[in-house]
Amino acid sequence: MKIAVIVPVYNGEKFLPEFLSCLKRQTMKCFEVFFVDDASTDKTREILQRETAKEHAYHYFRNESRKGAAYSRNRGIESSQSEYVLCLDADDLIADDLIEQLSQA
Repeated sequence: MKIAVIVPVYNGEKFLPEFLSCLKRQTMKCFEVFFVDDASTDKTREILQRETAKEHAYHYFRNESRKGAAYSRNRGIESSQSEYVLCLDADDLIADDLIEQLSQA
């Protein structure tokens, strides 16, 4: 994959459905996503495990204890072998062609 999307998440249950919809609507489909759950206490784990089971390019990692967004981003980046990295948060809403535009740039 050319582009990896890194998403640290802490208690993102209420934001994840809309964020996941944004990812699914991307006009360019050749990208991977690394979700790093920072020991959430809501249903983040269940949501992301269900989604990563359906999408082969989605990866889920969970920190055993709270480490913070920077640690979680770095963990996602280290797991990726993509040429480029895009860091997003679970409450971000992105344009349907964002990844395509970044790839062309």
